[in-house]
Amino acid sequence: MAAWSPPAADAPPTWSTTAPPASPTRPHGGGDTDLLHSAYVGEFKAFVEAIRGGDPAIPTGDDGVKALQIARAAIVSIQQSRTVRIEELTR
Repeated sequence: MAAWSPPAADAPPTWSTTAPPASPTRPHGGGDTDLLHSAYVGEFKAFVEAIRGGDPAIPTGDDGVKALQIARAAIVSIQQSRTVRIEELTR
């Protein structure tokens, strides 16, 4: 699990990670957080910079809307056993 500590105004964010312990359902412990650690840290850093007024947030709000539209189309597709075009759901 990644943890963020708020920095002083002039200091960069600090990061620490601890993987969950192994269990019968997760024999190797941390799961994807171990595998994708650098990606998660990069996302957190970019988010903090966006909040501080630096670069714009990536992904954008529009990206989030598109992802939700895709997920909604996938759910309807499964429920109705047919291909669903995103445009059908955004009218």
